[in-house]
Amino acid sequence: MAVIHIKENIELVPHIEFSPTDFQPDNDAWEELYNIDPPNRPAYLQKCLAESGLAHVKPLAKGYFGEIRIRDITDDKMFEVIFKELDEECYPDIDMYYWRWRGLLCSVTCGISLLHNDEFIVPAQCCTNFDNIQDWTRAVENVDSRGMWNGHPEYHVHHENGDIWFSIGNDSINDTPPETLDDYKYRLPRDLLLSVLPDAHAEIETFGKRLMAYWETHHKP
Repeated sequence: MAVIHIKENIELVPHIEFSPTDFQPDNDAWEELYNIDPPNRPAYLQKCLAESGLAHVKPLAKGYFGEIRIRDITDDKMFEVIFKELDEECYPDIDMYYWRWRGLLCSVTCGISLLHNDEFIVPAQCCTNFDNIQDWTRAVENVDSRGMWNGHPEYHVHHENGDIWFSIGNDSINDTPPETLDDYKYRLPRDLLLSVLPDAHAEIETFGKRLMAYWETHHKP
């Protein structure tokens, strides 16, 4: 399969995954979502949001389940969902996380995905959080990078002639990088990726301030 060479229209998007059951009391909503073809799942979540008075919140159009970018999470109902799902063991120690507030989201499915024309090309996977913005930064800025953690399995990364190649690993102990550039999946200009990093950093920091402000007002003991 030929390497897909992408030269424009990318976004590095921090997002949180929400479930229809977060907004609908119907316990079958999550099971129903799994029975819907993946391309139709965002529309189903949109329906659940609209019925809960959150019609203005739009899931990522071509997401896998219920990914919503964090810059669109401003409603109290959505913040309550986040705090409801937080790990109860770390919740009492919330003050400890003020300068590393991303730890607050240890029980919330979140991550940072690279999108091209709204398509996920380097998606966040299992066991990611917003601290992975550091992994993205290292992988793009360091021309000696050979891998990038963005959840299981790790991505292989290769720098050459001003471009970066990405390919997903297989999460095994014997996993090795592709033998040739033709075996990678995506190729992008390094400068293009560098250009989208600041916005992703800013989104995460802005969301952190909103999250902490909400906690200060509604949950601080």
